[in-house]
Amino acid sequence: MLESDFSEKATGSILIEDIKPKIVELLLGYIYRGRVNLQNWQEGLELLRAAHKYQVEPLVQFCGRFLETVISISNVCYIYNEACLYTLLSLKEKCLKLILDAGFIILKSKAFEVLEKDSVMDIITNSDLNINSELMVFEALLRWSPMQCCRMGLEVNEANKLQELTPFLKYVCFDDMSDTEKSALPAAVLSCVKPNNRNRIAHCIPDSLLHFSHSFNFHTDQEFMECVGDLLSCIRFSLDTFQYMIGLKFMVVTPECPPHIHLSMTKICGASSTNCFTMNLYSASWKEGLQMNERKRYEAQILLRQPCRLDPKTVYKLHLTDRLQNTYCPKTKLFTKTLLTEKGHVNLSLHSESVWGVMGLIFL
Repeated sequence: MLESDFSEKATGSILIEDIKPKIVELLLGYIYRGRVNLQNWQEGLELLRAAHKYQVEPLVQFCGRFLETVISISNVCYIYNEACLYTLLSLKEKCLKLILDAGFIILKSKAFEVLEKDSVMDIITNSDLNINSELMVFEALLRWSPMQCCRMGLEVNEANKLQELTPFLKYVCFDDMSDTEKSALPAAVLSCVKPNNRNRIAHCIPDSLLHFSHSFNFHTDQEFMECVGDLLSCIRFSLDTFQYMIGLKFMVVTPECPPHIHLSMTKICGASSTNCFTMNLYSASWKEGLQMNERKRYEAQILLRQPCRLDPKTVYKLHLTDRLQNTYCPKTKLFTKTLLTEKGHVNLSLHSESVWGVMGLIFL
């Protein structure tokens, strides 16, 4: 450090004012002992900045590798900014993959607003951005543009916001938007958008998102089983915070596999209900279990075709129908009603006396 072209070279002393004492301690620990113990991603980012400032390149690379292990949906935008700034290519690639796969969450998050302009361009121009509506892109950009004006030292007004937005508009998949979605755009923005024949991938649930999921798990009570028949109500539940449901774990007892059953979920709104999704479980990957008289137990982890956003304090019902009427579901019980996630606690309330066949509910 004293051999570099810093002001400290002339004085022979080092005054560090812009780095927390804890980070200085970690920096010196690495310089003198060659090791460091990071507790969380925030420490990783702060130490990365310090290592870059004082040109400790091995520590820069160490921090990059550490951050690769702690990427999450809630911190990926913050880490992506730094990965781009310090040209940490492997970290940048992993962050961008998660941002694209979880685009339907990332674009709605406050963290999106902290992204630098080049980072936003990487996301918006990518056809693999996983969203359910191109309107999400506009809404995210409209939230991001005032923050970008502040970063650029510009007054936050309509003209400056439009100036920051304009470079992105030619990459928006305008042709994918419905007339209703187009009518929701500000007139000044709409006048700058032209059809461009751009398209994105179909909205889906990539397998990679399972790594970032959390689930409420159940255990079986095999003394009790219920025939699916024409209609079996498997579970009625609600959550105290909004979540994206991406899958579930299910168990059936049947003489033949795969079973010819359909799974549906409905949203209960007073005396009425709205269908959320319906799936044919015939194509699920069932894992064979114990023999139970003339039937066998089968389990499957099932991903939905698209994420299903669940509103808080709203009752949802999962139910099965069986065309052949020879499938049974064991009674199951919830392990715990509370999960601790990176965003805080999520509580599940049951609104049915019994639960049938459900082994897990998987959320993001």
